[in-house]
Amino acid sequence: MKRIRHLGLAAVMALAFTVLVGVGSASAAGFAADEYPATIMTKETASTTILFEAKQATCSLNFGDATLKGPGGSISPVKTYDSSCTMGPLGSATLEMKGCTFTFRPAAPGTGKLDLGPAGCGPVVLNGASCDWLFSPASDLSATYGNVEKEGHSTVQVTPDADLQYTPSPKNLTCGTTGGTATLSGIWSLVAVNKGGAYTDLFVKSFGPFFNKGLFEAEAYPLAVSGGQDAAGLHALHLGNRTIECSNIEFNGNLTGATTALAVDATYAGCKTKPVLGISQSVNMRMNGCSYVFNGAGTLDLVCAEAGEAIEVELSNGSKTVCTHRIAPQKGVGSVGYSSVGDAIKPGVQIALALEGIKSTADKSALICGPSESTNGTYSGSTTLYELTS
Repeated sequence: MKRIRHLGLAAVMALAFTVLVGVGSASAAGFAADEYPATIMTKETASTTILFEAKQATCSLNFGDATLKGPGGSISPVKTYDSSCTMGPLGSATLEMKGCTFTFRPAAPGTGKLDLGPAGCGPVVLNGASCDWLFSPASDLSATYGNVEKEGHSTVQVTPDADLQYTPSPKNLTCGTTGGTATLSGIWSLVAVNKGGAYTDLFVKSFGPFFNKGLFEAEAYPLAVSGGQDAAGLHALHLGNRTIECSNIEFNGNLTGATTALAVDATYAGCKTKPVLGISQSVNMRMNGCSYVFNGAGTLDLVCAEAGEAIEVELSNGSKTVCTHRIAPQKGVGSVGYSSVGDAIKPGVQIALALEGIKSTADKSALICGPSESTNGTYSGSTTLYELTS
């Protein structure tokens, strides 16, 4: 595994983890290690703060260890222990977890979520000398995840910036009269060791997609993928006597297992024809429930959900329709090339389109849109599919 370098100081938080592979998740990004099983350890070098109103609690959280048996989409502490806190002039306090714990859910390096749960736990209580503050369980809290090299091995740095809802008890001028939003922040580093007790790399990564010997694959499923037109491979669709280009194209698909045929939905926006004699037509491309199937053998199929449907490509001058092309379902259109790109942290599949012989019809205007029936349409360009992380 190539070392991952990142500027910054990793603070380590003592945690007890169970690793969940994330079956059924819409995203397969998560945690991975160079060796399995790997024990996830902690070393607290910085404290966690909870900021609310004009008050701040600085706490030393304590957790335990866990075993990472394979790539996992999330890490959940088995237990989060009660911890001691200081609150400045308000004195000392205890953070009582009441059965709640954190779940770390990276979407990709730099993004992700944090949960405080499970449902039905808590509320978490910050027990002060004369006041209690009750924090409700919550999901989809903000956090970032980064791969940081520390002492020659890769660790995962978690930086929460989470808004929690709280209620004071009792409600008075000292404790607070209404409650509201508190911000949980800190820097936590997750460290892994192998069976022999030596450090091994732990990192956040995408688990695909890959293209290998005719198969679209991932390290874990399901894997949602998405991509637009590459800057160096802008898409161009030629129908009749005009070439169509679009400013925004997006492909979206889902891998549920290794497959020779990857289905994607496509959307097109900002489309127009390349100018001829200085004149360009605006273009509305309607997919009408149709989608593309990329075949590992190097061809494309156009399929539609309903019989009789087709892609419609409408050319207009202002509010006046010049003509409408229809591209009906067809199979084995070539050629399409595939290659795995990126790196171990963010892999992708680049799709190179060089389609010829696309069949279409046009309803009028032979001068601009060509004959009523055509078998010589072309589509060129490239798209790189990565894991969808949003």
